[in-house]
Amino acid sequence: MGHIQTVERLLQAKADVKYQNKAGNTPVYLASIKGHAAIVRLLIRIKADVNICNKDGISPVYAASRSGRTGIVDLLVNAGADIHLAAADSCADVPLGIAIRMGHIKTVERLLKANADVNYQNEAGNTPIYLASIKGHAAIVRLLIRIKADVNICNKDGISPVYAASRTGGTGIVDLLVNAGADIHLAATDSCGDVPLGIAIMMGHVRMGHVQTVERLLKANANVNYMNKCGTVPLETAAKIGRANIVQGLLKAGANVNHQNKAGCTALYRAVANGHTEVVERLLSAGAKDLRNKALQTALSLARAGNHCEMIRMLQYHK
Repeated sequence: MGHIQTVERLLQAKADVKYQNKAGNTPVYLASIKGHAAIVRLLIRIKADVNICNKDGISPVYAASRSGRTGIVDLLVNAGADIHLAAADSCADVPLGIAIRMGHIKTVERLLKANADVNYQNEAGNTPIYLASIKGHAAIVRLLIRIKADVNICNKDGISPVYAASRTGGTGIVDLLVNAGADIHLAATDSCGDVPLGIAIMMGHVRMGHVQTVERLLKANANVNYMNKCGTVPLETAAKIGRANIVQGLLKAGANVNHQNKAGCTALYRAVANGHTEVVERLLSAGAKDLRNKALQTALSLARAGNHCEMIRMLQYHK
């Protein structure tokens, strides 16, 4: 409730300033998480331990950082709070990490001033700049770049900050990272092993923001013919989801229009299979051939089976 006069009287009566309740929370933790700066200041003055963590491994400075209470973070740091104590949860974030997740830039600035580790990796291997990138906090990404954060440290899944930003369609952040030297050819270590361009295209069916991300990656000379572990190239993915503008951009950048995946399927086949007439037209105009896949199927046979009259006409015309 923040009753400071009552707190003062209890302290005069020798109340235990280090007492931990069932959750392990101390008085200074409770004052920090509730935002009672005057009480925090009072407890610090009588030498309360600012580094006692609760049962979840949460320290007072972590709690204040999570809530974006920069003034309290300042008080705790000046009183000797350890800003490198990680939470004992599944993420094992430090105060800087949780402040970034929550988008509290002023708190982030104060922690960095206190020499927080700008390249700290939590339990998942995520760095501060990765967290800022995936959460879409461009101002924090810009701040971290300015103090020379490493933009190419990948997490335990092989996901780099620029891959994370490409997946969420954060074009502005992709731009910041690319300009800071992000390697756009680092592939994830998951089952598909995609690069930023591949994941941006794959997510292109979600919202238009990914189209701009694709354009930015192409401008940065992304490999348009990169084949992931599944044998898929960017053009095939774009054709499958029906993004004609992305298909056109890939073709202009030199994509192989007749690449066949592990099953022998081409981008043209994928476009027909998913009913994307405009994509079919653009691929054919770019010189796409109706190649047989390993099941001896062609795009034309597929169009006939689906009775797609317009596609049949286009495929026969370009045969």
